[in-house]
This record gives sequence, C-alpha cells and structure tokens, in this order.
Amino acid sequence: MDVIDKQLGIANEQSLIELSNKGIYKRALKESKNMTLSAEKIHECYIVKLDGETCTIKSPLDESQCSCISRGMCRHIITAILLLKAQLPQYNGEDITPEVITSEPEQAEIELPDQPEINPLSQDTQKKIKGCAEQCLKIMSGIFTRGLVRAEESDPDNFELAAVCDQNEVLAHACAREYHVKAYTRLEDALADRDIDLVTLITGPNHRAKLLDKIVDAGKAVMTTKPFETDAAEALRILKKAEDLPEFLR
Repeated sequence: MDVIDKQLGIANEQSLIELSNKGIYKRALKESKNMTLSAEKIHECYIVKLDGETCTIKSPLDESQCSCISRGMCRHIITAILLLKAQLPQYNGEDITPEVITSEPEQAEIELPDQPEINPLSQDTQKKIKGCAEQCLKIMSGIFTRGLVRAEESDPDNFELAAVCDQNEVLAHACAREYHVKAYTRLEDALADRDIDLVTLITGPNHRAKLLDKIVDAGKAVMTTKPFETDAAEALRILKKAEDLPEFLR
C-alpha cells in the first residue's frame, strides 16, 4: 500500500472534520452514499470527477485540490476522499513513511528573498469581520433552535457556511479566506450558486426589499434582521411574496 492509500486508509470522521468543518463533512458523507466513484490514479495522487468538478487527491490530504471556485477544503474533496476510502482495503495501521509527516531538509534550507507583507486590513478590521461572520452563524442557529422554526438542538451542526458576499472585494475575500468559503461581490452571482440554500441578509434596512426581491425570485430561503425594511408598504409586499417560498423564514 503506497503513501496516498495509507493516508486515505487512516482518514476518519474527526480528521476530515478538522480538514474542513462539521457541516461540509456531513454533507459530503450524505452525498457520497448516492455516488459512483470515477477515479484515475496517476503517480501518487487520485484524479476524481464528480458533480462536474475534478478533484486531485494528494498526500498529505490537506494539499488536495478541486476545480471549483472554493479556495478551501470544499465538499467535493471530502466526498472524493470518502469515495476513495470506501474502495480501499482496510488499512492495518502501520506507520506512514517519515517523508509524509516530516519536512525534507532540502526544503528547510531554501531561502526566499524578503517579500513585503501584503495585509490590506488592520487587525481591528479583521477581528470585526470574523466577529460578524460568527454572529451570523449564531443568529441562524438560534432561530432554528429557539425561534419560529422548531428543530432539534443539534440541527445547527448541519449548517455549512457556503459563501460570503460584499460589494467590497477586499472585505469579501478576507472573510472568505478566514472561513475557507467562496467570495462574491455581486448578489446575483451568489444567488446563481446551487450550493447555497439559505441567504442571511444583514445590510441596512433602507431599501432592503429590493435585495429581498432578488433572493425570493431566486427561490432561496432567506433570513434577515429587524426592521427588515423602513417602507411599510414594501415590507408588506415582500412578506406576501416570500410566503410562496417552500421554506419561509421571517
């Protein structure tokens, strides 16, 4: 058994959650049960095709890549790992070769010329971005466990942050890198993403109905904060329109 097969053999739920997150792992596990493996082994990696994307599974696994627009460890990679693991004989637990878990001396001796650190955001701004994203996830979890929709307390674990959207490209990509998700600067592009099922809209309340119009027209479930619109007539109009959604959240 070669190195990549050993890596796949010892991969388990905990290690795959650490590579991605709990939501991505659960979604990948569910999807892998209804998929057939289409893979080709080239040297020390597997080329796996699924959902129109191509995954290159390497050793170590955290260096695996996917052709989708996600910059992090996406559900395609985790799904591919689960499919490959299911096809391999049970690994007996022997040690992985040292080169996989230690750095090569030659690599350690390479000296690169000094590069100026590119950090367009201050630490304070980065902290605010992270806090905002975490608060959004908590709000979503709270509504589903204690709000208008009844659900099991464990249901928030099934949420996966799929993308962030902001007109400010720097802020969008900074937040996306923090959470290893996609970044969008246009709402229309985000709504065209089939991986997104629910949108949390946290812009200011003025003229928010116009944005809600686009989300509802795209058939996405939507959650926003109150007051969600300062124009009473517009607020009533969008509420009536949203009631036609399969999943209606206020």
